[in-house]
Amino acid sequence: MPDQPPLPFRWNVARREQLGSLLDGYPALRPWFLPQLLEAAGKLLARSGDGDLCFVGRSADPFFDLLSGALEGTSWSGRLRSLPASVRLHRHNELASSPALLAQWRAIMASAGIEPAALARRRRPFVLVDLVASGGTFAFLVESIRAWTADAGGQWDVVRAKLHLLGITRRTKTSPKTFRWHRDVDALNAIPPSARVSVSLDRLVWVDFAEDQPKMTGAFTRERWLDQARPEPRRGERALHALAMAVALYDVGRSQAGREQLAKVMAREPAMRERWLRSLVLDLKSPPKQP
Repeated sequence: MPDQPPLPFRWNVARREQLGSLLDGYPALRPWFLPQLLEAAGKLLARSGDGDLCFVGRSADPFFDLLSGALEGTSWSGRLRSLPASVRLHRHNELASSPALLAQWRAIMASAGIEPAALARRRRPFVLVDLVASGGTFAFLVESIRAWTADAGGQWDVVRAKLHLLGITRRTKTSPKTFRWHRDVDALNAIPPSARVSVSLDRLVWVDFAEDQPKMTGAFTRERWLDQARPEPRRGERALHALAMAVALYDVGRSQAGREQLAKVMAREPAMRERWLRSLVLDLKSPPKQP
């Protein structure tokens, strides 16, 4: 497996002692999008197929922070991870001309658990989660994993059986001509149709997450992949706002009200007939354990 690469620094909001006085005097945030986020997050859990969730890039940070709080102390604690890289406009074959860049990209993937041998050994699905516009990020990731599997002499049929894609889409009016990322992106046909799932999000909330919401970390584009400098916390007012938002969402997830709302949404999903989801719902309805 490649060496651990230097990844963007992101505060762990579960470890409040590490934040020191960063948020002293900063007003507590009340996210305007919270009802829509809770609804979509509950559906996301229910449609995960009992898999481990890996959030791609930065746009889905609100889901990661909310669910990190909600799942803390449950049987699902530790089943969230992130892949911080920004790859939306990339194609895998663009990396072929740079062995160093390709090796570093594979090290970045491996740091999130996306490595062919590790995927092949998994018991549960590995679910890549992202806000989806065109499906380009998912296409790049599938192409990357498939090429790495071939280079490593692995069995693609085994690896792809462990991969699921969960796209968070903008809620729009539907018609026969509506673009569907899980149907209309050729590269994604390498993943079984049942493993390509969507959760829709209110359009204004989706745009806010994708384009407007301040981020705790800078964009980790391929121009920065080979940078060996020690990652430092992002500075400035927008980064501080992003940290305060992450804390607020984590605390909502930890709250009994937040967990019960997630459980209520999940109980309406078809997967509620599955034992794993019923067990998680019961977990969420129990009082949160103290960290």
